Amino acid sequence: MSTLLLLIVGLPAACYAIFPYLWRHLWNKLLSEQTAIPDLSSLGQTRLEDEKIKGAAVICGGSIAGLLTARVCHNHFQRVVIVEPEAWLATEEGYKTQAWTQKHQRTRVMQYYSLQAVQAFFFMALKVLFPNVEEECKASDIRVLPADFKGSMWGHPHRAPYDEYNGDLPKSIFSSRQGLETLIRRLVVGKGYYSNIDWVVGTVTGIMADPANSSRVKKVSIRTPSGTKEIEAALVVDCTGPARVGVKMLERAGYGNAESYSKGTLPLNELKVTYDQKIRYSTFDFPIPSDLAKRLPIPGGFEGGGAVYATLTEPGKDRRSIYASRVDGDRLQLCFGTWADDDLPRTLQAAKEYMNTMVLQLPPPEWFSEMLDLLAEVEDRMTFSVVHVPPTSYIRFHQAVSLPSNWVAIGDSVMRLNPVFGQGCSKALIGAITLNTALHEAKVNGNGIPSNFSKSFFKLQQPKIEGFWEGTKNYDYSYDTTVPITGETLTTGSILRWYMRRLQTLALTDKQANSAFWHSGMILSPGITVFQPLIVMKILWSLVVQRCT
Repeated sequence: MSTLLLLIVGLPAACYAIFPYLWRHLWNKLLSEQTAIPDLSSLGQTRLEDEKIKGAAVICGGSIAGLLTARVCHNHFQRVVIVEPEAWLATEEGYKTQAWTQKHQRTRVMQYYSLQAVQAFFFMALKVLFPNVEEECKASDIRVLPADFKGSMWGHPHRAPYDEYNGDLPKSIFSSRQGLETLIRRLVVGKGYYSNIDWVVGTVTGIMADPANSSRVKKVSIRTPSGTKEIEAALVVDCTGPARVGVKMLERAGYGNAESYSKGTLPLNELKVTYDQKIRYSTFDFPIPSDLAKRLPIPGGFEGGGAVYATLTEPGKDRRSIYASRVDGDRLQLCFGTWADDDLPRTLQAAKEYMNTMVLQLPPPEWFSEMLDLLAEVEDRMTFSVVHVPPTSYIRFHQAVSLPSNWVAIGDSVMRLNPVFGQGCSKALIGAITLNTALHEAKVNGNGIPSNFSKSFFKLQQPKIEGFWEGTKNYDYSYDTTVPITGETLTTGSILRWYMRRLQTLALTDKQANSAFWHSGMILSPGITVFQPLIVMKILWSLVVQRCT
């Protein structure tokens, strides 16, 4: 009887005592697998010059993903070559501190003049790669501020967890896409810090296998203004973004196929999955003179601010959203988005009507409407851009076969996301960080990159970026205008959507839920953070209370 009593009392007590340890062990494991935070410890480590990998790392594409990847490769390779078609980017115009005064047009980045945001993790990692980044941000009039994006859900403000950090919330940078890309380009190639990084104006048109070992790329063919040239490559990285030149080159070179496929592997032409979320958004860009800046009724003031206001409407009731931010060059950007073919505002009057007809539980604050009225003073100097977001897609390279051992892809070349949650730059940086980790772990010998390198890289990258894909897709499936992946319906993920809806509601009043929501959104914790047992219990209890009242 005493043994039975001991089991009845002791077993639950033992489980209660052990569970926190097991949870922490699981959380740490997923932190390592699903985020790049532990990888930051090796991010700044540079090989000795005589230990650097012989030959060139060829980076196809010179946008943000390509620039960050080149910076990482500087630590590992004797030479790094960025190949980029837009010639003006390699001039002073492409590096200037006052990016908003650039005369040239960026033709290959559709969101170059649109509002954007980056998470706290992005800035955290950027500081490791570029110790002087805050100084350069100041030179570019880019604000470094607490990562508080003034977000609202259905009109209800979500508070950033300042208390958790004694008021010193992790920081982010508040910049236009134009300003951020120009800043990073200046840091990588415009200051002369990295003498082994070369910039080649041209387009990568093909890859050639090594005659002595067809499992690796020997050369890259580049079409330049002066003709075609070839570069011997120790590593090839596809950072061509939505163009995905790498896939086309792999197909032409005969890679990505096999006579038979083991479980979980696919031929190259079956790796891509896609859905269409039908997103469109417009950006108003206002220059703000000092006299107007003092009168704008933005809480905390315009001069020192970053994010101003953002709100999403509730899926099923509306499809629209509003965002506003102070960006470099004393400018204010307003963005109006929709998950449909709804008309987007092109004037301030239309913007006010758009805002006033949004279905929200709480209307935008009165000062926001007052701000729109005051912006009429500079409406004649406003610039305007519209983006029709292409379908979202994911090339599952981790399931590929027969890829060259020294070929990888990073950023939009792998996964193109709905831009609403601002994850694109962080996704690209995580890819570059993962490449750094893979290169540190690789046993490089006289033959260069090991035979399993590409496979190992994609295996490491997949869990670190797939959460972006699943989370964004799940949210996009909330809207009946979304065209789902072939074989799925818009009910796919409905249970998770129900849970996240409850979590967002709980986060409005509960500090623990709010912290989990914020840290997950800032890429500072693994996805499991929002499923902490106590949070799950609170959500279930709220359901009980709701049914009993």
